[in-house]
Amino acid sequence: SLGENVIIPPMQNIYIKITNIVHNAAKKCYMIHAELAITKEGLFREQFIIYKNESTLLSNQTTKPSSDKRLAVIVKAQVMGKGKGTPSLKEGVHKIGIIETDDDSDLSDWKGFD
Repeated sequence: SLGENVIIPPMQNIYIKITNIVHNAAKKCYMIHAELAITKEGLFREQFIIYKNESTLLSNQTTKPSSDKRLAVIVKAQVMGKGKGTPSLKEGVHKIGIIETDDDSDLSDWKGFD
């Protein structure tokens, strides 16, 4: 176990933003609150690493984990496109927004080549 005092280095994964992490000693687990940025349908599979908080201060005033104790967390999700069935979210999973992509040609004012 990594214990209660853990860190997650920022910008480890551009698709996952960890907003909170709490250690539950009784259940021997972590409650992780994260925001996922999913831009396309299909299988979403990304990972991030939790380190035991034993950091080393670097010369540029940033820290890096100095511990070999770490836990890799893999997030898997099946992402369905708009109009492709009835979505079902697991308990504790909430949709907080929609990422607009450039794939929607109706949103573009570019007329193309002549």
